[in-house]
Amino acid sequence: MRLTCLGRYGPYPPVGGGTSAYLLQSGETALLLDCGAGAVARVQAYTQLDRLDALLFSHLHDDHMGDSRVLAYALAVLRAEPLPVYCPCEPRARTEELQKTQQFKTVVINEEDTITINGLTITFCRTQHPVLCYAMRITDGKTTLVYSGDIARPDELIALAAGADVLLCDAAFTRANQPANAPHMCAQQAAGLAGQAGVKRLLLTHLHPKTDEESLLNEAKAVFINTAIIKENDTLVLS
Repeated sequence: MRLTCLGRYGPYPPVGGGTSAYLLQSGETALLLDCGAGAVARVQAYTQLDRLDALLFSHLHDDHMGDSRVLAYALAVLRAEPLPVYCPCEPRARTEELQKTQQFKTVVINEEDTITINGLTITFCRTQHPVLCYAMRITDGKTTLVYSGDIARPDELIALAAGADVLLCDAAFTRANQPANAPHMCAQQAAGLAGQAGVKRLLLTHLHPKTDEESLLNEAKAVFINTAIIKENDTLVLS
C-alpha cells in the first residue's frame, strides 16, 4: 500500500498548502480519504480523477470536505458512473447534499460497518469531535493503516489501532498550547496512543498552519521514537 498526503492542515491551509486529504493506493485501487481544500488539483499528479475507486469521509467539516463539490463537478465531465462515497449520517444537511449529488453514490457509515473495496477491508471507530466522526482501519491482509480522522481522546482509538503498521494521527497541538477541552489531540497524546496500541510507525497530521513543527515532533518522539510529521506531496510505502 502507498499513502500520499494531499493536504495536512486544519482548519485552513497556509500559502501553498492543503487541508486534510490523503490518497491510499494498493495495486490499481485508489481511495481518497477525506477531500479537503486542494485535493482535486493534487490528486491528479498520482491518479486520474475518473480512476478513483471510492471517497471515504472521516467527518463532514469543511477542512475535510471542501473540495467535494469541485470533485463532483469534475466527475460530471470525466466519469459516467457515480463515485462511491462513504460518510457519516451527520450533520444531516451535509450528508443529504452528498446524497443528492448525481456524481456520487453515497453510503452512510457507522462504527459497526465493515466495507470491502477491491481487496481492502475497512472498519470504523467513532471518535470524540464536535460532529460525528469516524477513524478508519484499512488493511489488505498484510499491511494496515489506521487514520484517526479528528480525535480528542486517545483511549477511543487504542483497540482500532492495535498492531497497525502506520497510524496517521491528528496532532494539532503541543501540550503547552493545547486549549482546554480541545477537539484535537496534542503530539504527546498521539505518541502515547501509538505506544499503547503497539503500532510500528506514527505519522502526525492535521497541523495548524502556525504550528512549530520542531516542537511538535520533539514532543512526540520523546514518547514514541518512530514518529514523523507527514509531508504534503510525499508518497510513503506502508509495508
